Amino acid sequence: MAENESLDLSGRHSKRWRDLNDDFQRGLRTELLATRTTRNLVAVLRKLVKDPGFPFTEMIQLALLGDREALDRIVRPVRAHHDYARQFRVVAIVPNSEANPVLRFLESIFETFMDQIRLESPSLHEMDARIGQVRTRLAPTLAALAQQLTDDPTKAPPMPSRSSAERASAQHDLLSRSLLAAPVAQVGGLL
Repeated sequence: MAENESLDLSGRHSKRWRDLNDDFQRGLRTELLATRTTRNLVAVLRKLVKDPGFPFTEMIQLALLGDREALDRIVRPVRAHHDYARQFRVVAIVPNSEANPVLRFLESIFETFMDQIRLESPSLHEMDARIGQVRTRLAPTLAALAQQLTDDPTKAPPMPSRSSAERASAQHDLLSRSLLAAPVAQVGGLL
């Protein structure tokens, strides 16, 4: 059975989001934060679309039809990824709204995790600014993902490839955490 996804940053099934929290707290560049946030959101979507025990396709179709009662009936018994099913039910159908329900869902996932990341920051003002920049960078990507899932809810979005800047940042991060960091730095200084 697939591992359950959780909207709780401190949950045992939220490692990718805890890693992103660490990136935010360390002050990683905005473009890298946006890329990593996108990868996390796509990973969640891929898991939801591919899990046969999670009726994501039906949930999207019912939300597009605006059928709240049917959506409630289908979400209630969901066990796998229950946090995401409840979140979708809450945000997907808004009376008198033309906004894409999948886009509202993606934005709510982003905001749920950003609220938790914000609370762990020593400087709320700086973190709010950083989150705002990431939100601005993500807006077109979220809209495209939402449209893709609206057009074909059975097709999982492809995982975006890592940028060269993200790969270099990851290598630097691993090196700085390794036991070899001090000797490598010393050798590098001798060259």
